[in-house]
Amino acid sequence: MNTEARDAKTREAIEAFPIVRWLRGYTTVHNAMGKVVYADCPICGGKRKLGIYRQSKSGTKLAVCGRCKDGGHGQGRWDGVAGLPAFVKLLEQCDWRAAFKLIHELSEIPEAAWSPDRNNAGPPPLPDNCLALGDLLNSERGVRMLRERHCGHLVAHSFLSIGGKYHERVILPCYQNGVYTGFEAKATWSTQEPKSLFPFAMDTRELLYTARNWVAEDKRLALTESILDAETFHTLGKNAVGCYAGFKAEQVSILLDMEIEELYWFLDGDAWDLIPKGLRHTLPFFENYLVPMPATEDPNSLGPEGCDALWDQARLVTSLVDHMALTEEWR
Repeated sequence: MNTEARDAKTREAIEAFPIVRWLRGYTTVHNAMGKVVYADCPICGGKRKLGIYRQSKSGTKLAVCGRCKDGGHGQGRWDGVAGLPAFVKLLEQCDWRAAFKLIHELSEIPEAAWSPDRNNAGPPPLPDNCLALGDLLNSERGVRMLRERHCGHLVAHSFLSIGGKYHERVILPCYQNGVYTGFEAKATWSTQEPKSLFPFAMDTRELLYTARNWVAEDKRLALTESILDAETFHTLGKNAVGCYAGFKAEQVSILLDMEIEELYWFLDGDAWDLIPKGLRHTLPFFENYLVPMPATEDPNSLGPEGCDALWDQARLVTSLVDHMALTEEWR
């Protein structure tokens, strides 16, 4: 069974979950028949303050307590809003595996076994055991990481791996011109190494990540090293790509296919000395601009405002000699 079918099975279990029967084990339920199930909140104790929406915009059950959400009475356990899996995990005080096992058991819908689609020669599917970040609590590490790193808009499009090779890593789907190409498994703990993992079948030498707000008519772009660096430009209205670490010669053809005219080099500050290697491939085809990236910073650490300020300081380079001159001036 492929990833799409497996996710459909999980959503089927969530839809069929007997929310009223389960909730009565924790609190008093006041309305069991409507589209919204009202109950006393088992976290803050608010009378009739908890609402379980049987069907939300995300297509899953959603738990909301106005008193916890707006009044700050969540006791540090939640912020008043959670998808069904996260709410089950919260009240059952269990891990993700146990929460999903309970959902399938009470729904009487068996969990789907997963096996790779051997006939699929396309990009690698998302890994097994993934949870949508959008269904998790704001306090979950992966959600906090994206929001603290200026990429809160990615929460609705990303996942958390809860098992296997990518356990406790944020799964960032990769797209190139709107076409899915694989994923990056991003570390959420400082002790996790390496910080980024990619599936074996994904050849990052011949791929670029194009930011989600890509505008094809704009012929300028910020050339960055990663997904989060590229998405830092989201609020600036500027195109950006992530080249999956250093820029490679194979990526020139992708930029040409995009009909890009101007490249703004926003590599990490410690990659300044590697820029000439890339310029050898790009100078014949594009206008190239360098920015004074601080040696210990990268676009994501600077944030949108910092990147916007550097964009305004960009200098056109037409040869490797220009890079040498800027090295003396900026480094």
